[in-house]
Amino acid sequence: MMVKKKVFFTVCAVLCLSAAAIVGAKRVIEQKAKDGVETSIARLPRNQVGLVLGCSPTLSSGQPNEFFRNRLRAAAELFHRGKVSFLLVSGDNHAPDYNEPMAMKNALCALGVPADRMVCDYAGFSTFDSIVRADKVFGLSQFTVVTQREHALRAIFIGRHYGLKVVAFPADDVSRKAGLRTHLRESIARVAAVLSVTIVPRTPRFLGPRIKIGQKA
Repeated sequence: MMVKKKVFFTVCAVLCLSAAAIVGAKRVIEQKAKDGVETSIARLPRNQVGLVLGCSPTLSSGQPNEFFRNRLRAAAELFHRGKVSFLLVSGDNHAPDYNEPMAMKNALCALGVPADRMVCDYAGFSTFDSIVRADKVFGLSQFTVVTQREHALRAIFIGRHYGLKVVAFPADDVSRKAGLRTHLRESIARVAAVLSVTIVPRTPRFLGPRIKIGQKA
């Protein structure tokens, strides 16, 4: 009986600490990044490059991913409205049959964005990697992030920690029910983001030589 009580109290303590960490990370990131999210495309400052954060085009069930569709539509709108001249599509390409950047590029081409106005970052294995590589590999100290709002806040938080001038244009979200797994994963990722800039410093999995993004107007 004593062992069961110890296990019970241990589980309760872990759950309480986890909940506190999630709530704390949310507050910290909201406070430090919320002013960088601009929902009005008219008021959004113009930047040379928009960074589109990685997303799979399909769910594990094989169904189309609404996060992907909405994110790419927002990126295309930014480009067509003249708010960016280039799009850096950054995502995971860990296997020959899994290529987020190319899927995003193809979808953007279908939405009328010229291929020569896009650059693929095939080593954006995480939001942290994508943001830091935008600076260290692609030489961007100022850019516009395109993703859903909760994700955008985390991206801005990371970018500002590294002294980058980052703003975000949030894509349409999906329903809580449809995006439950993604929203839960985001809550955990926020805790990791706060830890990575305060307690456990990290570096991108890969860096590499500098790649210059064109200077077309």
